[in-house]
Parts: sequence; structure tokens; C-alpha cells
Amino acid sequence: MQLLICTQKVDKNDPILGFFHRWIEEFAKYAEHIHVICLKEGAHDLPKNVTVHSLKKTKSGASNVLNRIRYIAKLKLLSWKLRNEYDSVFVHMNPEYVLASGLLWRFLGKKISLWYTHKNVDWKLRLAEKLAHRVFTASRESFRLESSKVMAVGHGIDMQLFTTRREEARGKNELRLLTVGRISSTKQIDVIISALGAIVRKNIDARLTIVGVPVTEGDQTYSAEIKNMVGRKRHSGKVHFIGAVTHNKLPAYYEDADVFINMSRTGSLDKSVLEALAVGIPVVTGNEAFCDLLSPLHLWISEGNPDAVAETILGSRQVDMRKISERVRKEHSLTSLISNIVATLEV
Repeated sequence: MQLLICTQKVDKNDPILGFFHRWIEEFAKYAEHIHVICLKEGAHDLPKNVTVHSLKKTKSGASNVLNRIRYIAKLKLLSWKLRNEYDSVFVHMNPEYVLASGLLWRFLGKKISLWYTHKNVDWKLRLAEKLAHRVFTASRESFRLESSKVMAVGHGIDMQLFTTRREEARGKNELRLLTVGRISSTKQIDVIISALGAIVRKNIDARLTIVGVPVTEGDQTYSAEIKNMVGRKRHSGKVHFIGAVTHNKLPAYYEDADVFINMSRTGSLDKSVLEALAVGIPVVTGNEAFCDLLSPLHLWISEGNPDAVAETILGSRQVDMRKISERVRKEHSLTSLISNIVATLEV
């Protein structure tokens, strides 16, 4: 197999997209050669059969029409120049790539696959779905456009990195809470902070670690609001904003936590929740995508009431997570994900 991969960024140190470096490594095990086209190129240490091509996006590129035209032209040029060096195209999370070069790829007889996991459905996704031969997603909830081309293959969690948590002596006098992900109002971090306050008021020693950064301007505003909110709380010293953390350093935070909390209402399988479950940490969430999995253990909560969240957190410490962890590790491993995708690409 010869493959062309299109993605936003190739940078193993990126706190958000750094995980995709491992995806490329795994794809490389099955391919004679891989060409990767990205908007931004950072630190990487990829196998010899992988070549990275950067479109060299600048900070102003997202809003600059001339730069967009330049990126599209360079993408088409590379797609044509390399036409004899790839059989299939795999586009990661960016329907824009399919819109820009989909017709050219089809003219060249290349199979087009799109990976997409988000509840948003816009005209770009609708058109990209028409041009693609196959759409891969983590779960049916992760792709909201009805299509016979959709194949749910689970999330690609690197199980060699997120190993099962070792049983060891832990501090009995402190409850360690963790949330990981983009700082955004959709994540309801303010509710998690208020739940911590409800726990502390019960004279329980607890702390909350928040790993992640705001991305959009709206996120920046929300981040400032919750930090001001924390500053007014009596338990302000119990909340720790860590900021951006590279993907390879995340397991240490899961290992240290007693309970993971995710109050996202996106309805899609959140990768950080799966990482926590793979490690074996109790997860309290309001995300409907995890309702069937976690409701039997009383870890899924339908309402974002801080007191109810606090009670669920306290009850979660007695839950045996071994069976759930084993299931997640089986259904969402990176190795099985890439294997399934490759098998489909080769048909």
C-alpha cells in the first residue's frame, strides 16, 4: 500500500494534535511509503518510509484569502506531482482537504477516506461526504450525518502509552480529581469547580487538576471567567490549572488521579474519557455518548447540578473499573483501529 495522509499538524509535542504522530507511525507499518501533507510541521521522528510535506500555514492564514488560495494550489500541485506514489488518501478531521482536492483525487482514481469525529454538520462536511469513498469515525454518535459510507471503528488510544494503572498505596486523606481537554464552556468546567466546592464543604480534603488550554476567542473569555470564579472561592487553593501538556506526558496525570470528570455535552466519544477508562480510573460524566457504558455503574449523570455531580464523584471511589477498562482497551486500541482502516483501504 502507498498512502497519502492529509492532516492539520505533524508535531509530536503539540498538546492537542500530538497523538496523531503515533497514528502515522502505525500506518507506516502497513505501507510501502506514506506521504503526509500538513498545514504545519513541527517536531517529529517518523519511520524512513514516511515523507512530510508542509503547506507552511502562517498565523494569518486562517483568515487570509490569498493564503488559502496558495494552500489549495500547493495541495493540488503535490497531489498531482506525487500521483504515482500513492493509491489511497486518508484525510484526518479536515473536510476542507477533500473539498480542495477531492475531484482531482477521483480523476486520478484514488480512494478517498475521511476521518471525522464531531457533532457539527455543515455544508463542507456534507459535500466532503459526497466526494469521499469512505468515512471513518469513532462511533455512530461521533458522526451525525446519515450515510452508508460511515464505518465506526472506535478511537485510536495508544494502549502502550496509557497502560492500566498500577495498584499502589495512595493518600487516604486527599481525593484527587482530574479533567483533561480544551477549556471551553461546552466542557462545563465551572460545574466541576462548583462540585469540588460541594465536596470540600463536607470537610473532605480534595483537589482538582485541570489540564488543557482555551483555543478560540470564546474559550479565552470563558477561561478568564472561571479563573476569576476560582479566585473568589474559599477552596481556590484546591484548583490547579496546569495548561498545555504534551500527549506523552498525559499518562502521569491519569496515574495520579482518583476520579476523572468530564461534563461535556457534545454527545461524541471524548478521547480523554476513553484514555481515563483505559487506565482504569472511575469516570464521572454527563456526556450522553457514555450513558449506556457508565450508567450501570452509576457514573453517568444526566444533570449538571454541582451537588449531584459531587455525590456521584464521592460514590465513584467504590466502583470496580476493571471490566470497563478491559472493554475500552479492546475496542479502542490504536493498533486495532489502524488495522481496520488499512483493511478497508486495501479492498
